[in-house]
Amino acid sequence: MLHRPRPVARPGCHATGRRRPDVAHTLRSVVVASCAVCLVGACSSPPFENPSKQGAPAGTDDAKGDERVDAAPAAAAGTAEPKGPSVAASTNDVDRTPAAVGTEAPAFRVRDDEGRWVQLSDFRGKRPVLLLFYPKDFTSGCTAELSNFAAKHDLFAKQGVAVFGVSIDPPERHHAFRESLRLPFPLLADEDGSVSAAYGALAEQGDQRFSLRKVVLVDRNGIVAYRNESYRVGDARHFDEVVEAVARLSKPAEAGERTGP
Repeated sequence: MLHRPRPVARPGCHATGRRRPDVAHTLRSVVVASCAVCLVGACSSPPFENPSKQGAPAGTDDAKGDERVDAAPAAAAGTAEPKGPSVAASTNDVDRTPAAVGTEAPAFRVRDDEGRWVQLSDFRGKRPVLLLFYPKDFTSGCTAELSNFAAKHDLFAKQGVAVFGVSIDPPERHHAFRESLRLPFPLLADEDGSVSAAYGALAEQGDQRFSLRKVVLVDRNGIVAYRNESYRVGDARHFDEVVEAVARLSKPAEAGERTGP
């Protein structure tokens, strides 16, 4: 029987009786394992992002860059174009009615029933002016209205108030109407409707135009002190309200006369 000689152990190897591993095979195994590790790591790592999008530490250029990017929309949102007065304020705080109480009365210059020119500025600093706007001469409602004020004319005159009836009728018709009622105050012929329009008392229906029934009281300084938007001839309270407004207006003047030099 032949005996195979026992392998001799070489330096650096264990005499285990096993074959020495193939170097090439070992290297291939290592490479494969390394690649596997790399693949696993790639799957578990987040995808690449710009450092500036990952919250770079404060004080770095990237952090500053983020602040600039984020601040831009905020600055744009906070930058408002110049605005005019608030719409809400104009609506809630300001009376848009023409010739509103507390505003300067619109100036006018028209002829009265005798053809004389009458202008509001003639009374400024001298006397209050009471304007009685009415629709038309020789109508029942207007006849009753002007007759009521005519009956109290002495009271208005005593308080220094100049009274005028106003409608769009011409001077000639005004004169005939005034004579028929023996009115103690003039009637102004607002033929083009400009005065009625300026005081918010003009109505237009198709090709017809007329003054609305309103009462406006202008003080000595040319400021609207009182106005009645819907004066009712048959309601005594409306007439009394006008009389009270005139009385209130005359009190400061009387006090001033007593306390003045």
